[in-house]
Amino acid sequence: MDAGEVLTDYISSLDNLPLEVQHIFSELRAKELRLTEVRKKINNRDQAIHKHIRANGSLVEFPKEGVYYQKIREGYEMALKVQEEKCALANKAMLLLDRHLKALDTDIKKLQVDGALPSTAPLVPPTLLPTSSSSRPSISHSHHTPSHSVSHRPQAPTHGRPPTPPSPDPDSDPEDAAGNEDNSTYCFCNQVSYGEMVACDAKDCPREWFHYGCVGLKAPPVGKWYCSDCLVKRQNARGGRR
Repeated sequence: MDAGEVLTDYISSLDNLPLEVQHIFSELRAKELRLTEVRKKINNRDQAIHKHIRANGSLVEFPKEGVYYQKIREGYEMALKVQEEKCALANKAMLLLDRHLKALDTDIKKLQVDGALPSTAPLVPPTLLPTSSSSRPSISHSHHTPSHSVSHRPQAPTHGRPPTPPSPDPDSDPEDAAGNEDNSTYCFCNQVSYGEMVACDAKDCPREWFHYGCVGLKAPPVGKWYCSDCLVKRQNARGGRR
């Protein structure tokens, strides 16, 4: 096997990759626009209810309140569905890129075995892929995060990333250090923490932390922030108390 031939074949295999990735990102943008539209309708109906309460008091019935609350619940369900579709598209892009990287890594290893390339460290770094649902660990409801539990959840909204465990002592046992590695999963995508994340202010939120991209955020939210699941629970609880 010739290294030049392998490189030529690999480059040829990438011909359609830019278009495939572009198509996926176009779908992601369309989903984001749909999500923005749904959020706008939810906010408009919620503001209409609060405007009536401010103007007339909570004891005066708002004729459209029942209909608006139902539409708000449906809106949150739709937002969750669209968000899950966005996560699926993002995973699709990751799998697509990973397939090409693995193919290159396989060819490189064959060249090394044949002596056409010197045996060195892997040229293609391992990629972070979402595990299948069957192999994912179940989300613990004890809410243990890398360095805090529910009893230590901040009262104000927490933005950024989940706290990470302290770096291991250089003199500590390597096996102990490996055991301290944070493999907890968060967010609707059920993946480990990375990039910018936002914490849900609901104390019983099973997912706790969410990646900005998965919940449609581009900047830290102002005030309290709740994930779509917890917002639906709060609306249902509010409706049940009426």
